[in-house]
Amino acid sequence: MKGLKNILSNGFLTPRFFVVWSGMVIYFITSYFIAPIFALGPYLLGFVCIITCLDLYLLFRVINPVSSSRSMSERLSLGYPEPVTITVQNLTGLSLRAQILDEIPFEFQIRDLTYETTLPPNGSAVWNYQVTPKDRGNYDFGKTILLIRTPLGMIARRVPTGSAQRVPVYPSVKLVKEMQTILATPLAAHYGIKQIRRLGQSQEFDHIRHYVTGDDYQRINWKASSRGQSLHVNHYEDERAQPIYLLFDRNRSMQLPFDGLTLLDHSINAGLVLANTALGKYDQVGLLSFAERTDVFLQASASSQQKHLLLEQLYNLQASTGESDYEMLYATIRKSLKVRSLLFLFVNFESMPAFERVLPILRLINKRHLLVPVFFENTELANYVHQTPGDLRTIYHHTLAEKILAEKKQMIHRIGLHGIQSLHTKPQELTINLINRYLEMKARTWR
Repeated sequence: MKGLKNILSNGFLTPRFFVVWSGMVIYFITSYFIAPIFALGPYLLGFVCIITCLDLYLLFRVINPVSSSRSMSERLSLGYPEPVTITVQNLTGLSLRAQILDEIPFEFQIRDLTYETTLPPNGSAVWNYQVTPKDRGNYDFGKTILLIRTPLGMIARRVPTGSAQRVPVYPSVKLVKEMQTILATPLAAHYGIKQIRRLGQSQEFDHIRHYVTGDDYQRINWKASSRGQSLHVNHYEDERAQPIYLLFDRNRSMQLPFDGLTLLDHSINAGLVLANTALGKYDQVGLLSFAERTDVFLQASASSQQKHLLLEQLYNLQASTGESDYEMLYATIRKSLKVRSLLFLFVNFESMPAFERVLPILRLINKRHLLVPVFFENTELANYVHQTPGDLRTIYHHTLAEKILAEKKQMIHRIGLHGIQSLHTKPQELTINLINRYLEMKARTWR
């Protein structure tokens, strides 16, 4: 009874089955008019029935005729192609034709991902494909479905194999590693990273060492040099452990897409690169995300676990559909941040009234801390404005686009008049420009 239920639920008729049996129907219809060929009909019918039953027996005689395994990274990086490998093993002594369907998460919106291969007796086959995550969060991979057929090809059997798998999609960890490699090379300037000369030095004395070519003459310790046969210089330790906070505004305007990623995704990717750079320079990095309320707060720290904590807090951070409460943000900063800190605020104001409501609060925050709002340039609108308008409707759209761009420039000018530094950048250039601004602020010893 169980075997019959298995056949009814997992057995499928193939196109070859319908072709053969349609041929038999045509044969018997033709034999009605041509009597001599009717005598062969029962023999052909019996042969086709035997072939069909034999095919059914060969497919279902083994409980588990095939197996499969999925190999992929334990965590995926947002916006980067990730390889997936499916290995299928034939556990029978027959040659099988297999169609592989992998149950990939619906977030990829791929519905035609299949692969056909031939499995030799007791042999295996490998299928490689790539997926590119477009959203952060948990992705659920289902089982791997195999439709197998024998060389007879009359019946196909559906065999679910493997196991379900949940894989987290983190912000672009690969981008963090790439930027870390770039910053460690002397060719960083070729990638747009500015080499900024430090304008101020910490006065914390470290030790005295021998003078080498290129040392600042003002650092020569003449008293120590007079006791020996060579010059000595004072070595000062660079200022470290400066608290830096990444503030992510999750309002609905941060859902605007650019280059396949939302503004929030661009901000999180760039923020992680900045955090990795700052931690490498022994600064403290913290996190605060907010919308209608403050949902994530991570105290600034320079510990070795901070990078992992930032990843865990950010990988499933989603944009909100409401407006952000900046009064609540100011109260949270005043309560939680006791030391003057450098605050990078990732925000997107699409209208002047929304900006004017928030500007007084930004001024209050800037009095206690060093605030750097990050504004995004709407590159699609900028490209649209440069197109030549054709009709009256297009002229109207161009006027609205120019008005929006002009308001964004006015916001940046207004915020600068109040002594608040800002960063206006294209989404695709955010990472480089953000690192450059951080290095510039650090060179000024902003405390």
